[in-house]
Amino acid sequence: MRALTNRDHQEAWQMLSALEIALTRSTRITIVSESFADPIHIPEMVKSVVFSDTIIIYSNADSPRDFLAIFTAVVNLFSKALHLRVPIRIGISKGIFYADEQRSMYAGPALIEAYDIGEASQWLGIVLSASAAKDAIAQNLQKGTSNIVVDWDVPTKNGTVKASVANWPVALEDSFKIPPPLTEQELYQIFEEYYGPFSMLRESDARKYINTVKFINEQYALHKQASPPAEPER
Repeated sequence: MRALTNRDHQEAWQMLSALEIALTRSTRITIVSESFADPIHIPEMVKSVVFSDTIIIYSNADSPRDFLAIFTAVVNLFSKALHLRVPIRIGISKGIFYADEQRSMYAGPALIEAYDIGEASQWLGIVLSASAAKDAIAQNLQKGTSNIVVDWDVPTKNGTVKASVANWPVALEDSFKIPPPLTEQELYQIFEEYYGPFSMLRESDARKYINTVKFINEQYALHKQASPPAEPER
């Protein structure tokens, strides 16, 4: 965001506005799940605050319903941000978090952990801390026969790190305008208006899209291999 602001502050403001729109849309959802007797109304369980291009999404409790509300909001935020041409990295953590909404004060180990794992990742994706991953595994989140949380060698600034991540290419498979496999250029083209041609990116920035495409293509292919063939129309 700093580079974009220095190059064109109006475009940077447009991107921040798009991110705010994505957040609003992603938290206006009601979940109906076979795992819970009652619907989960995300606006009643999830709160958020925005600091420039950083978004904090949190709940006031620690329950399976809270986790599903947070996770669903985050995956939807990721989807809507991409469709609004905002490249985004997300970390999900679980633990102690303090919030004083009246004084706009937010702190705690969980906040630092979520920020660190999100910022360290060198791709567009959603990384879960070990504690958050346990909650995800306990809920056995699936689409078809594919897990919605999978282990992956996450590219970071200090090399690859094995971690649990949201399998968003499968969770959001119906939203792809170009079905995978994708090339780096095909993924990047939606961001080109803001950041210029792919060929002009710094190597470190280009690598984020290369890493993302590798994840998309592999998870999408595994999902399609495991999915039963569609019944022919009669």
